[in-house]
Amino acid sequence: MARTHPEGWRLLPAGGARGRELATLARLAAALPEDTTIYHGLHWTRAEGSTAVFGAVDFAVVGPGGRVLLVEQQAGFLDETPAGLMRPGKRRATQLSVELARNADALRARLRPLLEGAEPLLDVLLHCPDHVVRQPGTAGLDPDRIVDAGRRDELPAIVAALTRPQEGDPAPGTGQNWGEMDGATRVAARGGHVACRARLDGAVATNVFVMVDGVPFVRKGDPAPGIVDLSDDIADLV
Repeated sequence: MARTHPEGWRLLPAGGARGRELATLARLAAALPEDTTIYHGLHWTRAEGSTAVFGAVDFAVVGPGGRVLLVEQQAGFLDETPAGLMRPGKRRATQLSVELARNADALRARLRPLLEGAEPLLDVLLHCPDHVVRQPGTAGLDPDRIVDAGRRDELPAIVAALTRPQEGDPAPGTGQNWGEMDGATRVAARGGHVACRARLDGAVATNVFVMVDGVPFVRKGDPAPGIVDLSDDIADLV
């Protein structure tokens, strides 16, 4: 089960739009592994000249390698226009692709100083569980980044795929990047831990690398780890 912030969300009133978001949070928390963290209901502000700009992110999902996926959930039906998908029902229509891009830019700006200037590994996803997008080519978003009513049951699997480490991503604690990820192996080890194996870049014999719960654990050639719960599983991985 994934970690969630803030804690205590199960005690919140579950009516209306909030109830739909909490139901999605429960699905994601139950389906995603323990090395994933879900932040629900993030709010941000920043100054642009003399104007304060603000926004909100429904879900920010952080994977074990540091990839961040911003998920915007829009319940109900949407307007499909030549300019893209629009949120209906307001005096001024909101173009969802613009809103998602603005949220992503704001979070990137917040994260860059913490990453010493490195570019955050950040992606966006629109979840519209009640609406079937009829013209994905003009939605203003990559169709692969839209989970509509026809794919809503696939949401946890899609989020997991978009937040797992990708080839070329920095591998935490190694000073290298992830190499070929096609052969990556993930096992649910005893004690509730999650181990993930992949190769780092370069042609080095010790580049088979294992992370446990998102933390560097062992690479091929290291002494056998001393954690009893995981020793058999790690031996199989490396």
